Formats: sequence, structure tokens, C-alpha cells
Amino acid sequence: MTLGLLALLVAIDAPSLARLLVIIPATVSASGYLQARLKFCAGLGSRGLFNFGPLGSATSVTDPEALERDRRRSREIGIMAFAIGTVVAIVAVLLPV
Repeated sequence: MTLGLLALLVAIDAPSLARLLVIIPATVSASGYLQARLKFCAGLGSRGLFNFGPLGSATSVTDPEALERDRRRSREIGIMAFAIGTVVAIVAVLLPV
């Protein structure tokens, strides 16, 4: 999606700053990659849930320390994904095409 959007923006000769739009698919892609790599679901972690059973079932995290660690990890994934998306968008803007 990121490359497709960038190719479209270049093809229609959109202003360079319009290429900042690639931050959206780049951030989403980075988030998915980071969650897979870390084997951690940021959505469940931020809501205080975990799932080690059948798909769709979730259990609440009851340990306050574990809950805080999960929420911290969820925030870290969000921040890292946004940082990666930002770098990709800046590179897209600076491309000489």
C-alpha cells in the first residue's frame, strides 16, 4: 500500500508534501510487522487482555505489574511504528522524482 500510494502520488505529479500521506500505510505496516516480530498484540495489550486459546477468546490480565508491562509494550509498539512511518514519509518527500 505504501509503495502503491507513493507511485500514485508521483504519477499524478502531486506536490512533494502530499507524499507525507504515505505515513498512514507505512505506520500501519510497521505496526503489523512489529507485533508479529515481538509476538505481542498491541490492541489486546492496551486493553489489558491476553489470548492464548482459541481465536476470538480473550482473558483479562489481573496482575497489576503485568498489566502495566503490557500497556507499556503497546505504547512502545505504537511509538516505534509511528517513528518508522515518519521516516518513510520524510524519505518519500525528499525523493527527487
